[in-house]
Amino acid sequence: MALWSRVADLFRRGRSNRQDAESDGDIRDLDRYLRSWDAFAQGRNELFPLLMDWKEAFEESLAQMLEAGDRRAVKRLVFYAVVQVGGSIPADSRLGKAAAAVLAPECQLSGADEGNPRYFAGDLFLWCRENGWRFESFPLLDEWTRRDFAQQVAIPMYLAVREQR
Repeated sequence: MALWSRVADLFRRGRSNRQDAESDGDIRDLDRYLRSWDAFAQGRNELFPLLMDWKEAFEESLAQMLEAGDRRAVKRLVFYAVVQVGGSIPADSRLGKAAAAVLAPECQLSGADEGNPRYFAGDLFLWCRENGWRFESFPLLDEWTRRDFAQQVAIPMYLAVREQR
């Protein structure tokens, strides 16, 4: 449990400048959170309270990396949404605004007509399939893409939703 406390403390402290945002330590912290999400998605339900506790700090750190132009952040953003399958990023949040600078205008916003514009997991994933070559790889996203669940459920669902629009 000491590791979880350390990670939570790192997220709570936040980042103050571009150099900090691009550090390898920050990437490791983000990746720990994303690996925890992946473990939760695969049945480690005891992680849910920790994921919720760290959510705000994680999103803040990821937004800072996107704002700093860190090419490693984009595929982590995509994984964050797809690991939640129906996950989304509110467009008016700091993370959504930071993402828009990278994603717009190619990545479609959903829910705008209902007054709730969001970047949904499927839109992010499909955008990444077409534009991801411009950004650094994220092995966990690559692995997720090859999993049976992604191949048989999530990706076909994302494609079907796109076709219905």
